[in-house]
Amino acid sequence: MTVLDLDTASRNREEDTGHSRDRKFVLNVGAGLDRRGDVRVDLYRAPGITALCDVLAGLPFRDNAFDEVYSGNLLEHLGNPLDGLREMARVCKPGGQITLVTDNAAFLPFYFAGHARGMHSEGGYRGRGPKDLHYGIFTSAHLRNLAAEAGVVVQSIEHIKGYDPGPIGRILTRLLSLVTLTPCMKFPKIRVSCMKQVASR
Repeated sequence: MTVLDLDTASRNREEDTGHSRDRKFVLNVGAGLDRRGDVRVDLYRAPGITALCDVLAGLPFRDNAFDEVYSGNLLEHLGNPLDGLREMARVCKPGGQITLVTDNAAFLPFYFAGHARGMHSEGGYRGRGPKDLHYGIFTSAHLRNLAAEAGVVVQSIEHIKGYDPGPIGRILTRLLSLVTLTPCMKFPKIRVSCMKQVASR
């Protein structure tokens, strides 16, 4: 694996934005078309992608390279999400933030729309390539366990609206809004904020 020159990326960020090095240096893993972050990596080409790589094969960055790591809608595409999260933690500085957004297994419309079953072939999902599959979706408990195994500390878990769930999902979401349900059943996405632990001396 080739380690990318992050000093160049950092200098380019300063030149493009006028921000100094005191601003947080952010990696976006599985960025796709999302322009968030200073360095954006993905398995497939898209505008604004800094490097093509597979997180499960290793990110092309040195240990502790980033102040923050963001990954939106990637975990459900990983055959081994634990290894993916461990790799994100490896490149995050101790005390740094790791933010994950992924599909919420408790969201009721997913069960009616086929999203929770055979996700790569049902639910309307069409991947960007042969490796772009949905392997599973997560509950808050799954994500807490995953974070603990990866050695990162969960600071908060939120259930959020995320994307447009489509016509069936919109109808079901409207119906669900009439019923008193816990937030975990009403929203299609989960956002988890974690911190990489500082090694004790």
